[in-house]
Amino acid sequence: MPIAEVGRRITQRIASGAYAPGTRLSAHKVAADLQLPLDSVKLALRDLAGNRTIEVQPTGRMRIPGPNNDRPHQLALLVKELAAAGVYPPGSVLPDRTELARTLVTSKVPLAEALELLLEDGTLEPAPRRRLRVRRTATSAGPSPCPWPEPAATAADVDLTPASIQQVAREAVTWWSTRLPPTPSQLDRCIAYLTAAGDHLAKRARTTPNTEVEYADVKRLIIRMRVTAATVKQPSIDLTLWRTACLATSVLDLRSIVAQNEAGESTA
Repeated sequence: MPIAEVGRRITQRIASGAYAPGTRLSAHKVAADLQLPLDSVKLALRDLAGNRTIEVQPTGRMRIPGPNNDRPHQLALLVKELAAAGVYPPGSVLPDRTELARTLVTSKVPLAEALELLLEDGTLEPAPRRRLRVRRTATSAGPSPCPWPEPAATAADVDLTPASIQQVAREAVTWWSTRLPPTPSQLDRCIAYLTAAGDHLAKRARTTPNTEVEYADVKRLIIRMRVTAATVKQPSIDLTLWRTACLATSVLDLRSIVAQNEAGESTA
């Protein structure tokens, strides 16, 4: 088959949405999907990169271009969403960059760029010891009390054992870290499971905090999880995978806290 025809078939898949904006393309996967010779697919992808139908990243990987997919801006947006929800209240100091990178499932370079953006637009301000804090606004008298987030109903037939929660959450993080997207149905099932697991853990977390500090910390963690779950579906598969990984990290953090507190109660 001529290389131009191979390129046309790949372009058709892009136009139909089968290869959605933000999707990373593997020549091997495209060849298997279209049942075409690998060498022909590689040449066609090179041509499509030349006319900018697809883009080549600094790592050499190829990707379907997608709008609003700039990593630092997306990180800055999520931090703003979390701050507005009360996870990072006005005047509060942000976690250190290592912890932020972990919870936002990102590397430190795009995170540093995102924090610079938030400093420039006035969302953040410098704090002692090279930390950053959410700027106190003129109209804010401090964070107002927030009621405990109420969980949604959880399906009775969902396996929510600790091992299952761990397995699904780790799988979601792996999808993002390897940039190997699952099928749409697999991703939908994963998101539904993580949401159910988070609600299940939120119910148990309500009875475990022993101090006001623990109460506030757990409540903010639940809010972080709910905000991420509510915004997990994004215009591109790349962004959806990233937010799914962030949701998985929140669920794992909540699972760890609930397990620690319940273990403490059992030994008390």
